[in-house]
Amino acid sequence: MYEGEKNIIEPTNAQKAHALPWALTAQTGGSIYVNLTMAGPVFLLFLNHLGFGKSQIGIILGIIPFLGVLSLFLSSIESRFGYKRSYLAMSGLGVLVMSSFIATLWVLNRYGTGAALFFIITVITAFAFFRSAAICGLTPWMQEFVPDNVRGKFSAVSNMTGVLASSVTVAIAGAFLGAKASLSQFVTLFTIAFVIGFVGVLFYSLVPGGRAVLKTEKQVDKVAALETLKDRDFTRFLIGAAFVTLGWVPVAPGGFLALYLHDVIQLDPARITLCASIIMGAGIFTSFFWGWAADRYGSKPIMLICLGIMWLFPLALCLLPPSSGHAFYIIIGVGIIIGLVMPGWGISSSRYLFVNLIPSDRRGQYTAVQLTFEGFLGGVTPLLVGVTLSHSEGLSAMFGWIEIGQYTPILVVSFVMLAIAMVILNGLPSDSNVSVAQFAGMFVAGRPLTAMYGMYSFSRGGDEQKRMLAINRLGRAKSPLATNELLSSLDDPSPNVRIQAILAIASARPNEKLVDALIEIVREQRLDMCMAAAWTLGLIGDARAIPILRESLQSKRPLLRGRAAISLARLNDIDSIPILLEQLDKDEIARPAYADALGVLKCEQAIVPIINYMAQVEYEVTRRSMAYSVASIIGDENVFLLVLRHIRKNLTEAREEVHYRFRKRVPRISDDPKKVRELIDQVLIASTYQDYKSVAGFIYEIINLIPEDHLTPQAWTVIRHTLPLYEKGVRGFRECMVLTLHALLAGSTSPDKIKRNVIT
Repeated sequence: MYEGEKNIIEPTNAQKAHALPWALTAQTGGSIYVNLTMAGPVFLLFLNHLGFGKSQIGIILGIIPFLGVLSLFLSSIESRFGYKRSYLAMSGLGVLVMSSFIATLWVLNRYGTGAALFFIITVITAFAFFRSAAICGLTPWMQEFVPDNVRGKFSAVSNMTGVLASSVTVAIAGAFLGAKASLSQFVTLFTIAFVIGFVGVLFYSLVPGGRAVLKTEKQVDKVAALETLKDRDFTRFLIGAAFVTLGWVPVAPGGFLALYLHDVIQLDPARITLCASIIMGAGIFTSFFWGWAADRYGSKPIMLICLGIMWLFPLALCLLPPSSGHAFYIIIGVGIIIGLVMPGWGISSSRYLFVNLIPSDRRGQYTAVQLTFEGFLGGVTPLLVGVTLSHSEGLSAMFGWIEIGQYTPILVVSFVMLAIAMVILNGLPSDSNVSVAQFAGMFVAGRPLTAMYGMYSFSRGGDEQKRMLAINRLGRAKSPLATNELLSSLDDPSPNVRIQAILAIASARPNEKLVDALIEIVREQRLDMCMAAAWTLGLIGDARAIPILRESLQSKRPLLRGRAAISLARLNDIDSIPILLEQLDKDEIARPAYADALGVLKCEQAIVPIINYMAQVEYEVTRRSMAYSVASIIGDENVFLLVLRHIRKNLTEAREEVHYRFRKRVPRISDDPKKVRELIDQVLIASTYQDYKSVAGFIYEIINLIPEDHLTPQAWTVIRHTLPLYEKGVRGFRECMVLTLHALLAGSTSPDKIKRNVIT
């Protein structure tokens, strides 16, 4: 820990959590106070109403952030005095000084516009000093009293309440001012703001932390603060944030956008404040989402995505035809989109700064440099914008259908600055394993809204049935957003919920995390989950599961061996065929599964053993499964399935299906197709009476009518090894007969069309 700060006694997490509602209330009051005084459209319209020029307005707006450069010199004093006490004292004095704004109307009436300008600048300068000192204490204090694990959520809720309060405040203020505002109305709003400002300071006094730090040498603090600039990541962040400030102030809803709407779009104060309130109010619906996303997926991807969307705002204003009758509604539409992402930039950038860049034991030095840097840029930017607007006054030209006017230069510069900021901030180290593209893709893949609803349901818990329904919904969403919840559900106390989680993963779009979790379950051979996990790995189709599935073929659990074999076949693991053939002969319990796997892999060597074992199986469903495996090796197994299905129903349907299937194929396998069709019909009739010998005789006649080269070798193998079974009258007569018919049907297909695996 840095020397001099080791005496900090931080409050416990319980104390912090208990005090967060007070901090939120204080911040909400601060949002109302700020938007009615020096940072919202109300103050900008007030200055414009007094008749100040753009340069003068730029100077006034720049004074408040510019004095943030004092943070470097105030940090050591405030750390010794205590961050909390410094904030409360300086913030209270700032509100007291700002309350003298009430006298602006009196100064203007008595001494004129020049005196009023001097009075406002004097008040703003004094207020800026106290505000700079207050923020210098609040920033490190806030890093202390907000736990890192909920910083994103706290920022989200804080932003949400602040945005709601700001938008409502601006809307009410706009309605109060009306189309033609008077100075007395502005003074009334300022009076209300000062009362709320004092109340906000009182609420902050209930928040713990911010105790004094003992310092022995003042100079050491300055040197330590300057040494923070050797931190490349911190310096890169400051430079990137500087370009964001340069690019965003000209178009910010609380900045020069109000003047743009007044001068270019020709809106009255009521509509200007309405527009600003709508843009700011849009953030209410996304603030909590951005905070949740920052805590869950990291700050950097959100920071860059939100900044990328904000980057388009100056471009939209530049291309907007001011003379259009729909300009106001177009700005509202575009502004809502911008308002939805503005909280994302603020939440993610502050979280990245506090969690990843500022060490807790040196927060005083880092925040001092950060506030100094931001203060300098925040003060210079409005001044530059104001000077640029003054020099570009009277600019009027047309570039195609684009109107070039007084505000065009600052809009172009804004667009360029934000683009540079994105390039710089993209070079910061990632704070998660989710890239920008992956994060954006989460809201395109699957059903993100369904996933979010499922995540909400999952977070609420409930009984076993509710948890299973929530997990099922997460699986059906097929969205990567649900990954963490699905992983968490694999460790649910209920075995039914755990199995439901595996089934949900099977129906979802699995990623590496989910596949790795399933592989681990199979490796540990968890009693209630390993079979389902092995089966799911086959459905997913990730080749990384092959090694663990091969290992599972040697498991002591026959069901797991069978599931592993089937999944290896689904993964087309040809190298596993030798061991599957070996296990087919040795493993009687899991033999049907090996037969199924070899059928999927189309292994020719498995035809004869599967037919032989099929005749020994007692259960009909197992015989059908093994017959289907042989049909798969021959090819066109869907025909086998359809014929078998119709034979099980009734003879008439079976005859129609077989004749339909043989209609075009019989001429390819025999020179006497009519005779072959008649014999096939006799086979079906004899099978209904279980006349095995007659069936065998008819089949002998059929194959005598078929030349050797008109059927594939695999088809002949099936026919020759099923005939003896008819004569013996063994089990599986029906399956053998359908298999023989299938061999005649599918065997007429060109061998080149079916890819089979032959192990030598």
